[in-house]
Parts: sequence; C-alpha cells; structure tokens
Amino acid sequence: MIHIQGFSSPGNNMWIPGSIEHTIYHAMSTSPDHFSFPTETDLKFTVECRKRILTNANAMNRSHAQFEVFARSRCNPRYWLRTRTGGFQLRSGVSPAAAIEDIQVNSSQYAFECATAMMIILYQSVLHMIGPQMFDRLYTDLYLYSWEADPDLGLSADHTASIIPGDVVYFHNPDFYPKTSPWRGENAIAMGNSIFFGHGIGMRKAEEIVHILNQHRRRGSMRSAYLMSTATRLDFVRIASSINGLSRSAVSKIPSPIVHHNQSSISYDMYKRKKLP
Repeated sequence: MIHIQGFSSPGNNMWIPGSIEHTIYHAMSTSPDHFSFPTETDLKFTVECRKRILTNANAMNRSHAQFEVFARSRCNPRYWLRTRTGGFQLRSGVSPAAAIEDIQVNSSQYAFECATAMMIILYQSVLHMIGPQMFDRLYTDLYLYSWEADPDLGLSADHTASIIPGDVVYFHNPDFYPKTSPWRGENAIAMGNSIFFGHGIGMRKAEEIVHILNQHRRRGSMRSAYLMSTATRLDFVRIASSINGLSRSAVSKIPSPIVHHNQSSISYDMYKRKKLP
C-alpha cells in the first residue's frame, strides 16, 4: 500500500502498463506493507532507483566478476586497496564514482562474495540516480566489505509480507556443511516474476536456489534452506533528499565500527547483530 502525505496514491497512470516501473509500482501498491512518501517525486525516485537495482543486477550477472571468499577476493589496484581481511578500500585521490563504475567496466579484475556484491549493486544504483558529482561528495571514503554501508544509504532490514522488485532478500541454509561455509545462505536481488539474482549462481527461481543450498547441508539434515521474510532496502527518500543538498555532509558522518567477521554469504541482519556491543 502506497501513501503520499498520508493519502492513498492514485499514481497507477504514471507509468506505461507492462513497463518495469509499472510492475514495481503495482507490487508496492498491492502489498500489505505500507510505503509512505512525502511527495510524488519521492515515489518516482524510489521506483526508478529500484529499476536501476534490477538493471545493475543484470549487468553483474553478465559481467566477468567472480564469486570468492574474503581470503581470495580481488580488485583493480588502480582504484582500490585490498585489505588483509579481503575488503576493498578506496584509494586516496580516486573518484568514488569512477571506482564503483570500474567494477563493471573491468569486471574480470574483481572477485567478491555475495553480500559485497549486493552492496556494489546498491552503490551503483545510487550513483546512477544522483550522478557522479553528488556521489563523490557523499561517499568519500568507500569501503567494500560484506554489508559495511555508508550511513547515507539508510540501509535497513524490514520484515515484509511481500517482496518488491529491487529488494535484497536472503535464502537461509540453517544446516550448511561447515566446510562449505559460503553456502550458509545466499543474498539475492528480487528481480520480479519469481526470479532472483545471486552473485555466483546467477538468475534463478526461488526453488532452484533452495535446491542448490540443500546440496550443501550437513549429512543427515532434515531442515531445508528457505527464503526469509525480510527485505534489505535503501532509504530511498533519504537518498532522494541528497539531490537537493539536504543530506548530511561527509564531514558530519559518525563512523560505526567495522566487523571483519570473515564469514561469506551472511545476511544484513546477521551483520548488524555482529556489530552490536
């Protein structure tokens, strides 16, 4: 259900029926969940940004970037410094926008696990919405490691009754075989039409992802992998406000501690719990 300034949105005619934007809008408007927006412009920004997430997920699926655990991650040294924990730290003097774009342009030089892949897709999508100048101003000290996220993204994990295209979802494998820990789960972009993109496994239906994860359970396990009822989402309205210069400057950001957990394929919720004191 969509509300703009407290009233139900009549915006079904803003997009051509059958378009990606219309599909996203319809999924939001028919969802039992409530999506509230200060203005119609914020709604349009949200729908367009979700579309960009789908576009960038498709681009990563077609790219030569590989799945790897943190110990074997790779990046282009022209833009990134690979840390000893397997993260990618933006080089001094490098444009954050150029560095994020390079992951697609020179994809064969990159390898990372699936949580990092989700963050890359989200950063790419925000960049394509707000432009390189604003992106460089807001995201001056990029660090790619698992779910580590700049606070200006407003990332959150919400319990959801329905999945919207552009959501990041998590397939949990509670009895994963410890020696194949990357199969503890799969972060994936909801693409619509019951299709999901997971870095390393590509475009799959939900039942296919569950089947793949179930092949990597402990011997004798009777518990199946499953799609969790949470969605990790950007704060689209907050990001939209940055276009009008309403976002906090990079100087005023309060950094949160980074947890180098060395566990591939964890959910955003799992990462948040690791950051708790």
